[in-house]
Amino acid sequence: MSYRLHRPMPISGECIRGYLLRLTEENFIGHQSWLRDSPEELRIIRLNIGKKLHGRLGNLFQTKGEEQTSSASLSSSYFMRANNRCCPDCFRDMSYWRVEWEHRFYVACHIHKKYLIDLCPVCSAKLPWKRHSLGACMCGSRISDWSAMEGSKGALLISEFLALALAKETHRNIEGLDNFLISKFGNLTSNSFSALIHLFGTFAINPLTRRKSGSHECTDMEGSLALVNAASNILDGWPQNFEGFLKAIGGYQEGRGIELMPSRHFYGFANALHKKFSTPELRFVLRRYRSFVLTHWPRVLNQRNRWAGQKEIEEQPYVSVILAAKWLHISSQRVVELFDAGVLRGYARISTQGRKIVIIEKKSLSNADKYIADVVTLNGAAELLGLPRSRLDELVVAKIIRPRHDGPKDGVNRLFSRAEISRFIKKITSGQHEPSEEEDLISGPVILKAHLGKGEFVRLILDILERKLPLLCARTTDFGFRDLIFSRKGFFTWRKSIRNARDMTCTVAEAASKLGLKQEVAYHLVKKGLLKSRTQLVGKRVTAVVGKKHIQQFEISYLSASNMARQCETSPRSLIAKLASKNVVPVTGPGIDHGRQYFFKTEDISKAVKLLGHKN
Repeated sequence: MSYRLHRPMPISGECIRGYLLRLTEENFIGHQSWLRDSPEELRIIRLNIGKKLHGRLGNLFQTKGEEQTSSASLSSSYFMRANNRCCPDCFRDMSYWRVEWEHRFYVACHIHKKYLIDLCPVCSAKLPWKRHSLGACMCGSRISDWSAMEGSKGALLISEFLALALAKETHRNIEGLDNFLISKFGNLTSNSFSALIHLFGTFAINPLTRRKSGSHECTDMEGSLALVNAASNILDGWPQNFEGFLKAIGGYQEGRGIELMPSRHFYGFANALHKKFSTPELRFVLRRYRSFVLTHWPRVLNQRNRWAGQKEIEEQPYVSVILAAKWLHISSQRVVELFDAGVLRGYARISTQGRKIVIIEKKSLSNADKYIADVVTLNGAAELLGLPRSRLDELVVAKIIRPRHDGPKDGVNRLFSRAEISRFIKKITSGQHEPSEEEDLISGPVILKAHLGKGEFVRLILDILERKLPLLCARTTDFGFRDLIFSRKGFFTWRKSIRNARDMTCTVAEAASKLGLKQEVAYHLVKKGLLKSRTQLVGKRVTAVVGKKHIQQFEISYLSASNMARQCETSPRSLIAKLASKNVVPVTGPGIDHGRQYFFKTEDISKAVKLLGHKN
């Protein structure tokens, strides 16, 4: 079927769907479906699309694989679908539908400074495209009779920018528009600027959102206006307001940015920023974000953010454990050990999965270089001292040599200082003198291998340091004990003396057996000082030993209440009561110092010999 139609001329800046509705209304046709039967009219209308007509394409003009908007410079995601908005004042001046009114974030008329209307004030229905009249609602209410409210400052700023951007992209001119956003972001397209509005507005209103698009959130006027007002607060006063926005969503506290971690919303915003703002014209936002992070939250760059490039890594004051290990040429485990030892500075936290995350302050890596050059492992220290590891362990237990850092397990990852070991070697070789030609000599390795018994090595080192065992000479001062030379006669004389002294001592357990006491009682007597003792290294343990003369002295000086009661054929309690009546009290016992047995001084007992009925 063909139609002889009145064809009104398209108006510059008119949207496509508005022109089709105007064409249908002026030809008194009830519905736009008539265009399906008129290919010639479709061809004529197509000639004006992209020249004077712009906006979202109607279903009749869309073909498979074609853009949904009139040109590739416009994005259909920011143009409304079924419903639309309008400015009654503009429509009253000239009855055509502007392309700006189709944009989701154009919420206020840049000419009349009033909000657009999307609901009929009579029936409260939305304005659909499938209506009979361009200038009236489905209920018959005329748009030219409607009145709108004054627009807010933020809504007008955004709308003026979008009006100018859309005019440029549709090859039109608009005069007299100038504001802060236009002067600051005038090089941005409407699509890029709309992406700014959507992302900033979404995170400012609801930072918990996980939606990737979110265009359905602003299908009505209320949703669009909320995003526009929130985004305008960030964009107006750029970049100070943007930094305030970042501090707000991250939970930033002044002076504690390095110590505290930002909220997960902050990371969510960073990921969205990286995905949507990687285009060249929007990279200024990403650069501003990275500048804020470097200044206020440098730890963020260490949380495995893939967008952190080489420049950011070089500028940030903190590095990850893996990167620190790479720079120091050591393992990651060793880096963590140096952090735990206080050599490296930084921060540690426990993740929600219970994993320990450590970041290292870059300035402290120079300290680690010096530390690594100075420290050696247990094997390295033993090599420097010319000793087996077991002998070095004995010196560590005796606290003659102290490690710089004890590892998490005994004997594993234990670190020693080269300088400390060097000072120890110089100290032990400082008392040497040249041997005479007739002296019989013996070397340190031979002594270690064949002539030292259990516990004698530590005593040997102590006596060398105290000059009780003369050291004849050392071949060098760089290879430790393996190069020490002793007089054979002097060494064996020394060994005989310490073994004789050792034979005159026994452990507390052995002393308890000789005194006929329980071990717990003997240890209590040693603790109180009634049974004299001294500390000595036995194997790898420092323990108390008792001299045999001290055992004899104790037997002479003190008497047990239980032994005396047995000899007197009475009970210990009765005996203690009788002695107390004579002003004789025990020196230790359960009622005095929580000892297991009562003991009296022998000299006090001599005062009550007749009462006890024996001569001792």
